[in-house]
Amino acid sequence: MIILIIGIAYSFSKDANLLKNISLYFPHKWAIFAPISLFIIFIILMVIMLREKYKRTDINWLFSLAGGFLFVYLMMLFSKIYPLL
Repeated sequence: MIILIIGIAYSFSKDANLLKNISLYFPHKWAIFAPISLFIIFIILMVIMLREKYKRTDINWLFSLAGGFLFVYLMMLFSKIYPLL
């Protein structure tokens, strides 16, 4: 989330022209579907976990696992975009 917020803030800043040089190309539709579905699953698990007040251990572990995968994906995406800046 922090990376997304920084990216949005950076795109509206005075150095937004640097972002025009970056082109993201997804060769298959699954390449964009997987991260979007991972983010949606993360949000759904977070809502369920907060609604259950941390009582269900399996939901807590699934939320942690989804958060870990989302973090790894965002780091890989950032490492791919950062050299282009």
